[in-house]
Amino acid sequence: MFSLKVPIISVVTGEGGSGGALAIGCANKLFMLENSAFYVASPEACAAILWKSAQATSKAVEKLRITAQEHYRFKIADVVIPETLGGGYSDPVWTSQQIKFAITQAMEEGNFFKELGKMDTED
Repeated sequence: MFSLKVPIISVVTGEGGSGGALAIGCANKLFMLENSAFYVASPEACAAILWKSAQATSKAVEKLRITAQEHYRFKIADVVIPETLGGGYSDPVWTSQQIKFAITQAMEEGNFFKELGKMDTED
C-alpha cells in the first residue's frame, strides 16, 4: 500500500487486528466505527504473553487501549463514526450512510486535500 500513488482512506468496521491492522494503518486517513477495535495483538494473545493467563484479558484490553475513542484521542484515528444502538450491523443501511457522510465531510474540509497533496506522485 505504501507504493500506491492515490490517497487511501481505511474504515475499521469491526475488529482490525494483527497483520491486517498493520495494513489498515498504512492509510492516509483512518476512520473507525465507534464500537470497533484496532490492535496489533489481540487482548487474548496479549494476556497470554504478558500474564500467562487468559483470565487477564480484561486487563489487557484496558492496557492496549484498542477502542475507537482511545485511538482518536491519541490521534491514531482521524474520525470516529457513530453507530446505532446494537452496533452498525443492526442497521447496515444507516451505518453505510454514516460512513459515506464521514468520508464526504472529511474530503470537503480544506486541509484534507492539502495533506494528501504532500504525497510524492513522482515515478
